[in-house]
Amino acid sequence: MAASFARARALRARWVRGMDHPTRKVFHKSESFVSIWAGGVEELWGERPVGERPDPPRAPPRRPRRPGPAGRPRGGARRARARGRLLLQRGASAARPVIPYVPLERRSFRLHMGLRPLEPSRWLEFDEDAEAVLALRSRLIDSERARVVALDEAGLAPSAELLGVVLEHLARWHPARARPVGCDHPLVEAARLVEEDLCVMVREDAWRLRAAVVCFPSRWDLREKIGATLREIHGPVPGYGAALGGPVDAFFERIGEGRAHWRLNWTLLDTPDLFVPDAARAAPSGDLADWYFRVERQTFRRLPESGAVVFTIRTYVARASELAERDPEFLGALTDQMASAPPATQAYKGWVGVVERLEARRRASSRPGR
Repeated sequence: MAASFARARALRARWVRGMDHPTRKVFHKSESFVSIWAGGVEELWGERPVGERPDPPRAPPRRPRRPGPAGRPRGGARRARARGRLLLQRGASAARPVIPYVPLERRSFRLHMGLRPLEPSRWLEFDEDAEAVLALRSRLIDSERARVVALDEAGLAPSAELLGVVLEHLARWHPARARPVGCDHPLVEAARLVEEDLCVMVREDAWRLRAAVVCFPSRWDLREKIGATLREIHGPVPGYGAALGGPVDAFFERIGEGRAHWRLNWTLLDTPDLFVPDAARAAPSGDLADWYFRVERQTFRRLPESGAVVFTIRTYVARASELAERDPEFLGALTDQMASAPPATQAYKGWVGVVERLEARRRASSRPGR
């Protein structure tokens, strides 16, 4: 038994689902059991293919805690397990997941930061659609520049620093993605290289947005946000000031140099479009087959020279009905989250009337013979 446990522990590897091709190759070749938590982190039990890069250095694993009474895990394990709903992507393609993150929690809807430490190698993400996404970003920058690019003079120096950081990251972790840059504003040049939207926050009297390229907004207009503080940017979000205003401000103050964090955000829309700048928030029309689950993977890191904070947004969109078909728990988790959101939040997100249609779909899917 001890030998089996030691072997399992030695073979254990943590990956962020959908991060890169080597990640998917590990999943594909190891015939592993895969569990995806709300944060998108999965546990893989299996051998790594020969020739793959090793994991970054980690501290030695802690000795497992003895189980509590009747074999139950002790409090820490119970708390860890309660933090998120376990969503299994049953039947999903090992080579290409629908989307890498499904951040639905077991508990009721709540505003929270949900920050997690981020390894430097996983700062930027690329997938099989990278070329199409990068081409779309370049087209939007060229044709919709006034709506997707916002630049202040105070953001120029941090933007130039960020371009250097992006180029260094690509050369080290994604060498196939490294390419020469043009002579446009450095933030625009950086935004043409990555799938993430890029925002630069500068510390003045408060943290203010001084430069941004946001090609894939989700019902907000970048032109209204440039120069704004964190609280002003999130002013329309119901409950932000009371629940998150102070914690977010404090987090920006204490982000350490060389450290990065990430979080997830989600909503439900009736369009698969990535460029959704209009602020109108009418409830999605149609039914589950017409709706799309939209997830934002957001990262935060401080630039070493300027001290500015870079906020990135990587957007994923999947048809909600496809997620429901692949995971029997998805529809229930989505319905519970939306139903437990306060009325002001439902109105702000355009969810009014959606819960009733989801409940009807869930009842229909639970009938015998379905």
